[in-house]
Amino acid sequence: MSLGWTTEDLFGVHPVAPAARYDCMGLVPLIGGGEVIDMLVDRATIRMPSGNCLVYYLRRPNPDAVLLLDVAPDRVGER
Repeated sequence: MSLGWTTEDLFGVHPVAPAARYDCMGLVPLIGGGEVIDMLVDRATIRMPSGNCLVYYLRRPNPDAVLLLDVAPDRVGER
């Protein structure tokens, strides 16, 4: 079953501040050691290592987001 999530929805980041701009982050950069336990058309639930759950609500469109793979490696950990 396809939920309609795009590549940017999953792997999007801000090109200049990928680790600091949460408004451009896709689902995968936010997982942070957690696990996705539920996905719907408009949201995903992540169980964090602490046991708490984080609900990621899908936001579209975000013209500033680029794919994580397109960001220079030295910028990925910048804040």
